[in-house]
Amino acid sequence: MRTELEGSLEGTVDFCKDPRRFPVKKNCLYLANCAIGPMYHPCLKKIQEFLQMQSDSGLQVADHYGEILSSFREKTAHLLKTETDNIAYVSNTATGINILANGYPFAKGDQVLSYVHEFPSNHYPWVLQKNRGVELILLPDVRNPYGKTHHHPYRWSFADLKENTTERTRIIAISHVQFASGYAADLKKLGDFCRDRDIDLVVDAAQSLGVLPVYPEEYGISAVVASSWKWLLASRGSGIFYTSPKLRDKLAITSAGGAMMR
Repeated sequence: MRTELEGSLEGTVDFCKDPRRFPVKKNCLYLANCAIGPMYHPCLKKIQEFLQMQSDSGLQVADHYGEILSSFREKTAHLLKTETDNIAYVSNTATGINILANGYPFAKGDQVLSYVHEFPSNHYPWVLQKNRGVELILLPDVRNPYGKTHHHPYRWSFADLKENTTERTRIIAISHVQFASGYAADLKKLGDFCRDRDIDLVVDAAQSLGVLPVYPEEYGISAVVASSWKWLLASRGSGIFYTSPKLRDKLAITSAGGAMMR
């Protein structure tokens, strides 16, 4: 991929190899993108420009902020192969998961199916639904075939998923890539399973988006939530939130703000 750089990075350069795009390369061989990715330098410049604009012009920055959000939705929709109406901006994965968990029309006795070693952002919002009479069922860990013990999380299995799915299963909440082991779920297979049973599939894609394909409409996924500071190389406090129109029609609004006014 070749694109135009601005300012001190003028010129057409290779996306992956030019060290000016990733200053961290001056210091080390960086391998921790699954935790916090090194910020992409053009992203850093855009943030600096925005903050400088607010410092210089105050209120006038508001119109520019709207343009940024529109661009964000367009580019994210392109990444996920969906429409812009299905995209929202969130500050992190937990924010999106909480919107889903708190707004979903659960009835007493409904069930959420997840994995015993899910990342906390995709675990505790569902745990809290016990206050509404919702049961959280956790798939057990599968023994690592490379000799690791159960003290080292590995993955869940489709056999256990099928065995634990009931007529009261409303949501399957799972990470595309598990944070502790790197195990990547087959989203197409999982999505087909959920679609056939009218179950809403909620995917935490924080560990995969930007490096693995995530196409919710093609795969039958109801919601995708991901922070943007891992493989997407953006800043902390930024995230992506996809919901299907069918799921949005179910959700109750559980929080509100001035930007929601029309």
